[in-house]
Amino acid sequence: MRPGTIASSAGNQDASDRPFGPQERPINAGGRDVHGLLYTLGTALIGHRYWTMKGMERVDSMDSFYKNLSIMGGFLLLYTAGAGKYSIDALCGTAAP
Repeated sequence: MRPGTIASSAGNQDASDRPFGPQERPINAGGRDVHGLLYTLGTALIGHRYWTMKGMERVDSMDSFYKNLSIMGGFLLLYTAGAGKYSIDALCGTAAP
């Protein structure tokens, strides 16, 4: 196992498609995505408390709350699926070998 990696299940990809060995992945894979998801959850719950408001203020805050939930879904999708071949690293050719 390479330094800076941890063991994980590889799924059903071919070994040639993976940048790391069959049971390895970077330690911090997806870490930023999880932080973004948690930050967005906190922002939604603290900053957009629409259930305590009335009138148009409630509508505006509800809109922002559900927008944040949608963003969280995007972060969760990015965390589970990864950036893939359209990531900036892959496009620039600087992805991990």
